[in-house]
Amino acid sequence: MLKRFARDTSGNIALAVGIAAIPLFTVAGSAVDFAGQSQTQAKLQAAVDAGALAGATSGYEQEARIKDAVVRFAKANSSNEFLLTPANVDVEFGGNGEIRVTATSTYPTTLLKIAGIESLPVTAFAQSNISASGSEIAMVLDVTGSMAGAKIDALKVAAEQFVTETTKPNATRPDAVKLSIVPYAKYVNVGLANRNATWMDVPADYSETNEVCRDWTISTNPRNCRNETYTYTSDGVDQTGTREVCDYDTDSVNECRNITSNYAWYGCAGSREYPWNTRDERPDIDFPGLLNTWCPNEITPLTSDADLLKTNINALNASGDTYIPTGLMWGWRTLTSEIPYTEGVTAAEAQSKGISKHIVLMTDGENVTSKSAGSGHHDGWVPDDGDNLTAEICDNIKAAGITIHAIAFEVSDADTKALLQNCANAVSYYYDASSSVELSRAFETIAGKINTAHLSK
Repeated sequence: MLKRFARDTSGNIALAVGIAAIPLFTVAGSAVDFAGQSQTQAKLQAAVDAGALAGATSGYEQEARIKDAVVRFAKANSSNEFLLTPANVDVEFGGNGEIRVTATSTYPTTLLKIAGIESLPVTAFAQSNISASGSEIAMVLDVTGSMAGAKIDALKVAAEQFVTETTKPNATRPDAVKLSIVPYAKYVNVGLANRNATWMDVPADYSETNEVCRDWTISTNPRNCRNETYTYTSDGVDQTGTREVCDYDTDSVNECRNITSNYAWYGCAGSREYPWNTRDERPDIDFPGLLNTWCPNEITPLTSDADLLKTNINALNASGDTYIPTGLMWGWRTLTSEIPYTEGVTAAEAQSKGISKHIVLMTDGENVTSKSAGSGHHDGWVPDDGDNLTAEICDNIKAAGITIHAIAFEVSDADTKALLQNCANAVSYYYDASSSVELSRAFETIAGKINTAHLSK
């Protein structure tokens, strides 16, 4: 019995195996948990990379807003396991547009809990830099009658902020970003100073007096004057206005009178004949100056003067009918180094220096008019012709290496939305803004894309 007891060592072996199993499980758990930590590290790194790029491309000038963008995008690109907040995402700012982002989190262990290790640390770091190569941007803005009121006010807010966001990141190089403003309706305004430019063909102002013989109404004794509301159509949209009307005593007289009509140029430019109204070529073919024609505020050529740009944006007025081709073509012309506007760099220089060229096209509605056959006027009423020209011009602009960002602002027409989406360089460069808030967000997003950034670490 005692001998058998002395020989029975199975319990000792079991005890020894049990004791030895603890480090064995710990080692196995380490491999599993360290693999999980590595996978979590990769996920966190991807989230931090996204946040760092978002901060660099946000266009914000305040560091607090940049940090908010970093955290927001990092969270959007991570799973809920990280619970990223400003408390565990550190954002630092260095010179030359550097943004350094560090995020910390933990990986909850499984088998390592046996050894009393509840979690493993996870850290990710990324550094981004705002590109300082430069950009040339044409803001092609619809200022037609349908934009009157709250819509033009919303455009001014969004466009002014766009200027701030595209110019601020390059404050150390104030000439790195240049913008032009091309307000368009039925026509554009190239400015009275260009009357004698080599690329314009403007007739002389003149007066014409003709004798007109007919019955003339004579109104006397005005009374009961009051303001009345009336309705009119502008850019295909019914508008209302007020005017003073009075009651009169009237009589008529038949006589001949000399009537003088004055014809003057107010800066309005018409279109050249096809195909030169779709191409930025043949500077020797002049643009027709149209007398007694209304057009919007004057074009602002490329400039890095943010204050001037904002002043001219704030001065925008809304009136007239929509003709998108004229806005696109003159936006394109402001980005070139050839006449009529020469402020842009050449295509070769843009490529060698990494300068990107962009058109931001905004409209709130479809083409209402079309080019008149055989003249530079846009008095036709065939919107499909305007749409076809728009599509062709967009293709030509993109073929020239210029990026088109297109914004539909409270547009209800599905065909126009499709036209704008096809005009943009990609679906992600088209924005369907159904409110003033979404309009500002569209401009803000475009500014972020133009302020391109890269990860340096």
